Amino acid sequence: MWKEYDPNAFYEMPFVPFGRHDFDVAIACAERRQDSNAERGNTARLSGPGLREHKVGALGEWAVVRWFDCDDFWNDYTDEEDVRHTGDVGDYEVRTTEHPRGGLLLRDRDDPERIYICVRVTKKGGTLVGWLRGKDGMIPRWWRTDVRYPCWIVSASALQPMEEIRNPKEGS
Repeated sequence: MWKEYDPNAFYEMPFVPFGRHDFDVAIACAERRQDSNAERGNTARLSGPGLREHKVGALGEWAVVRWFDCDDFWNDYTDEEDVRHTGDVGDYEVRTTEHPRGGLLLRDRDDPERIYICVRVTKKGGTLVGWLRGKDGMIPRWWRTDVRYPCWIVSASALQPMEEIRNPKEGS
């Protein structure tokens, strides 16, 4: 298990190093997601940095999959509407950032009862910052309007350590 120290957190964070295979997996997933958006006419995700956002998101999800060692629980891609939003890794949603001190981003359409995992990615790997149930982050303290789309951005210091979350392989 790899660890990374973050002065903004009160615990050491797991770090998953990336190799060429990890980038290949994320790129393939991102391309399938982008193609799916095009087929469904979802132009909002096609303009601008859409493919790049898919790659970053897939890398974060893949880091969580590798840390839990749970390939079978990754919803890496599906075109079936009833399955698409069942969780990124098992029942968990993964939020990925490239910001070196980035926190967990929650949107107003997110499920307050779901668990969200924050991952920071670089070319070297993914740092699993921590996790939080949506409703615990959807409070006025974390609400931000000085960003592209208003949302909650929860500081790393307010997240729960990854060691305290159930592995998706363990079931409910």
